[in-house]
Amino acid sequence: MKRHGFLVCLAVTILPALTGCGGQEAYLDLAWEDFDQNPASGWRPLAERGNYAEAAQMIESYLDHRDDLLPAQRGYSRFHAGQLWAMSGDTGRALPLIDRATVADMPPEFPRSFNALVAGTGAFLRGNMAGVRAARDEVAALPDRTPRDHEFLGALDLLARSEGLT
Repeated sequence: MKRHGFLVCLAVTILPALTGCGGQEAYLDLAWEDFDQNPASGWRPLAERGNYAEAAQMIESYLDHRDDLLPAQRGYSRFHAGQLWAMSGDTGRALPLIDRATVADMPPEFPRSFNALVAGTGAFLRGNMAGVRAARDEVAALPDRTPRDHEFLGALDLLARSEGLT
């Protein structure tokens, strides 16, 4: 009887978190901007607390649930999930997401440097420092960089100055 009671207790406390009962999946209905770009909602509060794998899983669930996202939004979210997996130490889960994050037709409101950031990050995770430097140089050569492009250039420059993952 104790075992049964334990299983019921386990089911009552854990299953809602796994299945989304009790409002656990409210984030799935957030607009993409609120889920991915707002520091106070979506996956970002989890990541801020250092729960990188949980945040990455949250992004993957969001992507699986939403069929209304634009290709650029999917690319950004895949990139963020890949970054988070890498930050959690799981490069094997990070790389497929990073590899699928490139956006063929980037909308004008998104930074032109995004695909270079994706390429440079993937190169870094693979230990290809020449690839990181090439991505950095591509962004550095962009005329009329936006503040976001400058931010991405700084990130690539930081990766290029490192010794890689080895």
